[in-house]
Amino acid sequence: LDTGRYFTLNETGTHVWRLLDRTATLGEIEASLLAEFDSPPQRVWEDLVACVADLAREELIQLEPG
Repeated sequence: LDTGRYFTLNETGTHVWRLLDRTATLGEIEASLLAEFDSPPQRVWEDLVACVADLAREELIQLEPG
């Protein structure tokens, strides 16, 4: 709120956000997305990595190793 910038997420991004809120690993999020959406595994992984990278770049999340 301090920046005055707001972000919106599509259905998949919202699903990722909810899982990140529970400190899920990327592998757990990937498995959940594969179970929830009818998309090829490679596409799911690429989209997940892109989404998480965008959120981190905007400083909306902090990534932890491991």
